[in-house]
Amino acid sequence: KETHETNYNKILDKIENEKDKWFNNGDEEELLHIFEKCIIPRFQQSSFDAIFVGKFLFFINSVVNVKNYSLKNVLDLLFNTELLPITLFTNTTIETENLALFYQIVLERLNNWWSDEEIFNKENKNFENYKEFKEVYFNWQVLLLNQIIKTLNSKSYTSLNNIISFLKVIMNNYPVIKEHSEILYDKLNEIIENDDREDIKLSSRALIGLIKFQDSKYVPIWEFYEMKEEDKLEAIKKRDEKNAILKAKEDEEKENERQLEKERELVNKPVAKPYGLVGLKSRVKKVEEK
Repeated sequence: KETHETNYNKILDKIENEKDKWFNNGDEEELLHIFEKCIIPRFQQSSFDAIFVGKFLFFINSVVNVKNYSLKNVLDLLFNTELLPITLFTNTTIETENLALFYQIVLERLNNWWSDEEIFNKENKNFENYKEFKEVYFNWQVLLLNQIIKTLNSKSYTSLNNIISFLKVIMNNYPVIKEHSEILYDKLNEIIENDDREDIKLSSRALIGLIKFQDSKYVPIWEFYEMKEEDKLEAIKKRDEKNAILKAKEDEEKENERQLEKERELVNKPVAKPYGLVGLKSRVKKVEEK
C-alpha cells in the first residue's frame, strides 16, 4: 500500500511539473492532432490502455488543473467526428473491443454526472451549470447515435460485425434514452430481415435481446434534459401515438393467434365414428349393394 501511494504521489508531482507544457492553446486543430497521434493509438493497444485513457481524460479535468485543457472540447471532438464509421471499417476484433471499453469508461462517467448533480458539481470544470451539461450531453447522445446508425447502414461485413461487438460492450451505459433504444431496435430488426449473413443476423438478435433486457432503465427524452414546454408536449404526443400503434398491433397479433388456435382445434378435432343401429344400418346397406 505504501509503495502504491508513493508511486501515485510521484506521478502527481511529475504531472504538476509538466502539465502546463501539454497544450499550447487547446484549440480544435491541436486537440485533433492529439487525438490522432496520442489518444486513439493508445486506447486501441490493449484493454488496460483503453481504460487508462478514458479515466485519464477525466482525471486531468477534476484532479489537476491543466492549462488550456477542456474536457468539454475533447468530448465535443470525440462525438462530433466520424470516429466510429472510420475506425470500425478497418479495426480488428481486439481493437474494436478496446475502442468500446474506452467509450464505456467515458459514458459511465458522464452518466454518473447526469444522474447525480452533486458528483457533477464536484468534478465539473467546463460547464456553467448542470442544466447546460444535460443539454450538451443530450447532443452528444444524438451524435453518437448518428455514428452508430451510419455504421449499421454499412454493407461492409467488417463494419457491421465490429459495430455490433462495440454495442455489446457499451450496452450497460448506452443507450439511456428510450427513443434512441427504439431506433436501434428497429435498425437491428431491419438488418435481421434484409441481411443474408447468418452470423450477422444471430449477433443482431442477441443485441436486440440485450436492448429488451435493459428496457426498464431507459428514460424518455423529456426526462433526460430540460426541454422547452412545446417540444416536451410534442415528444409526449409522439410517444402516446406510438404506444397506441404498438397496442393496436399487439391486439391484432393476439386476435390472429386466437383465430389460428381455433382453426387448429377444428382440424385436430376427432371425427365421431358411427355406432349402434346407425353403424349397423350402414353395414347392412353395403352388403345389399354387393
